[in-house]
Amino acid sequence: LVVYEGDAVESSSNILRASQDRLSLFKNLLWLFVVAAPILTAAAIYVASSRRHAVRRVGIVFAAVAAAVVLVLSRIGPAVGNMVSSPEARQAAETVVDAFLSRLQGFGWLLFWLSLVVIVLATFYNQIVAQYRKYRNLTSD
Repeated sequence: LVVYEGDAVESSSNILRASQDRLSLFKNLLWLFVVAAPILTAAAIYVASSRRHAVRRVGIVFAAVAAAVVLVLSRIGPAVGNMVSSPEARQAAETVVDAFLSRLQGFGWLLFWLSLVVIVLATFYNQIVAQYRKYRNLTSD
């Protein structure tokens, strides 16, 4: 009974090694982005002439990026399933990819909703502060 042929094992091992190398590179680049993005965002807001408008624009950009990430990730899952020819391997590949992509999509949705909150707060900042001052003056009397 032949379970695997030598060439098939070597070929799949090379593919797996290359995939792991690319995943490791992606992970390192993701950490670089996670560190650099807040620093660069804060620097852009700090040097802006109108910080409130800069915060709103940053929120819009982050919301657009998050929406694009969620859209792209929703297309990747089915594409991976179509790339695998073996039905047994397809199910395994889809399970692994879905687990990985669901976490990334969750992060994308979180970023999207937080960006919308930032946009609303930046847009209505003056009104919120005015209402707070009005409330504080009424309660201090």
